Amino acid sequence: MIEQIKDYIYSLLQQNEIATDWQDTACHGVLLLLAIAFSWFIGWICRRLVAPTILRLVKKTATTWDDYLLNTKMIRAACRVVPGIVFYILLPFCLPKGHELFTVIAVQGSKIYIVATFISLVIVFLNNVETLTREEEKLKERHLYGIIEFLKIVVYFIGAIIIIAFLLGENPLSMVAGIGAAATVLMLVFKDSILGLVAGVQLSINHMIKPGDWITIKKSDIDGEVETVSLTTVKIRNFDNTIYTVPPYSLISESFQNWSSIYKGGGRRMKRALYIDQESITFVDDLLLQRLVEAGFLTKEEAMTSKGKVNLTLYREYTERFLQEQPAVIHSKTVLTRQLTPTPMGLPLEFYLFLNITDFKPFESQCAEYMEHFIALLPLFGLKVYQSVGK
Repeated sequence: MIEQIKDYIYSLLQQNEIATDWQDTACHGVLLLLAIAFSWFIGWICRRLVAPTILRLVKKTATTWDDYLLNTKMIRAACRVVPGIVFYILLPFCLPKGHELFTVIAVQGSKIYIVATFISLVIVFLNNVETLTREEEKLKERHLYGIIEFLKIVVYFIGAIIIIAFLLGENPLSMVAGIGAAATVLMLVFKDSILGLVAGVQLSINHMIKPGDWITIKKSDIDGEVETVSLTTVKIRNFDNTIYTVPPYSLISESFQNWSSIYKGGGRRMKRALYIDQESITFVDDLLLQRLVEAGFLTKEEAMTSKGKVNLTLYREYTERFLQEQPAVIHSKTVLTRQLTPTPMGLPLEFYLFLNITDFKPFESQCAEYMEHFIALLPLFGLKVYQSVGK
């Protein structure tokens, strides 16, 4: 078919009395313009006909992942690759003989265009995968952001090597060997980026951190929510609304606390103590038992069996019963009121339990409500909170 087109062009040139010396150049020039026009036409068909058809089919599917991976940006990026491939296939039939410089420029330029558009396609695909992992609940726990950032760098690096090799007329594999010789210098210059890259991949693979996690780094006085995680920085918004940035490799080399498990059904721990005045701890008497019975904290039968007990024991048993009856307490986990080692400030009585309330403000409000209730009941049991009196 190409030969038939050539013959037709030659006949037109002869009819228009074009000089014989220029007929070959003019023929290949016309073929080149036709190849460009045909490539553009194929791209137009892809954009106007093929892409809308694919998008309509994607919208009709029940799955959601294809809405991210085969969206408008992805289809357009794929359509940009097609014309370059078509033109490269037609190019050998359009190049005139004896024009080596023009041939090299045309061939290498088409190769560079194909590589550039293919890199763009892969980057759009990786961006769509990143969006999918951040918005789909089932994929949020996969922690793929570090790996995706790493793949982007690899794609850009390989694409840059191939393009430079085409510009210089070299084999891309030989370019890689040459860059290997300068690897030591590159490692020194990009040390932080390389460390961040490795740390980001480790954080992703080991599911250590992701945007939205609540983390605490005691050494740096950081306690807040992770906003962004990149290859070079982790941005954390503290509860006082200040922004901290730390390098990813510091999270690998040092310890930090991740509280995200409390939002996965594990509950949020309440661990608070009252310091009891030890001078107020005594054996119960009939008057105290009668007061507790009248207040409804003990039945008459329980009062009979409680003779000889210590008022702190009765108080501790009551607080455990009270907590076991609260709907906000996770009863499948430890619910405990215990004594700690006595201190000069009194005897610590600690309340250890887990609440199914995870949001900061409601959690603190519920904990305060429990502690206020426990403090208000101390006089009823003949107990006092230790309170230092200034001299």
